[in-house]
Amino acid sequence: MRRNGWMTMICMLSVFVLILSLSGCAGTSENDLVSQKNADRLEAAAQETPEGENTLASVTAAAPETYTFSWQDEDGTVTITAEDAPVILPEAETLPMVRVSCGELSQELVTAVYDEFFPEGAYRMSEGDMIPADATLEEAAFYDGEEDEDSSQGQSLSVQSPDQTRSLRVESTSSGTEQASGIFYTDQSGRYMYTGYSQDDLPLSQAAEEDLAAVGLEPQEAQAVADAFWEAVGISAEVCEALLTSGTYSSEEELTLPGDTSSYTGYRFIYVRTVEGIPSATQVPHINQPLTGGSESSDSISWLYEWMEVVVDETGIVYLNWEAPLTVGEEVSENVGILDFDTAAATFEELLARLCADSAAQEDASDSGMRTYDIEVTEVSLCLARVRDEENAREGLLLPCWVFYGNVVIYTADSAAGQVFSSSGPYILLAINAVDGTVVDPEEGY
Repeated sequence: MRRNGWMTMICMLSVFVLILSLSGCAGTSENDLVSQKNADRLEAAAQETPEGENTLASVTAAAPETYTFSWQDEDGTVTITAEDAPVILPEAETLPMVRVSCGELSQELVTAVYDEFFPEGAYRMSEGDMIPADATLEEAAFYDGEEDEDSSQGQSLSVQSPDQTRSLRVESTSSGTEQASGIFYTDQSGRYMYTGYSQDDLPLSQAAEEDLAAVGLEPQEAQAVADAFWEAVGISAEVCEALLTSGTYSSEEELTLPGDTSSYTGYRFIYVRTVEGIPSATQVPHINQPLTGGSESSDSISWLYEWMEVVVDETGIVYLNWEAPLTVGEEVSENVGILDFDTAAATFEELLARLCADSAAQEDASDSGMRTYDIEVTEVSLCLARVRDEENAREGLLLPCWVFYGNVVIYTADSAAGQVFSSSGPYILLAINAVDGTVVDPEEGY
């Protein structure tokens, strides 16, 4: 989903209003707010031993099991609701802070993935020659264009099985403004082929017995296959969402559109990386942030949230979409002091309401006409989220945050236009830095 011009303008104004609002409420200057998110200050705070109410044990003991909140502006253009949204807390004694980076993929990781899917080697799609399993990324890859120090270049490896039914693509970019690193795999050797996350997928919690029976594989068996892949490539991860999905017929004679099959045919597992057993935040990639994001300039570096998606059917892993893999570095602290839930919730309620109201007012004053915002909080999670280092846009910290997930639907008053935005999948409304209470922009990462 690409960002539209009106969305970009609104989001830039919203971020500016956010800074002014915080300055007025907290009694701090704009410079103070910026410096609070500096990596050095966060690392210094992480070195302080948590005491009293700032320990994880105290915070989890005081946190509610669910979160309820309701707000509507005077004109009825913005509605925010949370009806017994579950508050997810980590099962751990402490919360860590670690350094992370994006961009280049390690040779070790690429080799592990390649060996897992093509243990006997595969063919380079560009030339048709065999790439041995022990080939280095440099030996196996080719550049997407002429080498130029001033341009955005990266290595891209594309291989396939001899019968062309299975393919693997690896992208590793570390220059320019694009952060396009990712690992993508498809297997069309069976009856069905699969694509990415769809709103037509059905959460397992809503599945009927006949839906599960149609797949021909128990969900526990399917997840075990997916779990084994992450373990084989050396990644600690856990499932954050499990769904039933429909494949399309892989043969041309039976080709149909997604969703046209008579029943569900496989399981889609959305994973999140874990550090010391603590899950990290995620959201569907390439989605607009109409409330808080969009202030990136043309020369800023893109850094998506890590997205780990695996589809398994009765033939095994048939689809992998692993975008923006993180490189986890050294641990800054194994025990970070954090803010309590009530403090984070109060910040969320005040700032999201202001952002929505300001965005609606700005749109009403533009040529686009009035829009209404319907926002639902579906879950609050105390987990690890990325905060980008302002001095090095490709590096940052994975640290504790209160992440408010939910759904956003924006309507226009013009009945012909109808719905102009609707979120899907895991979607971050706001993330509150649990170390210092600042807001983490879901798109910018700081």
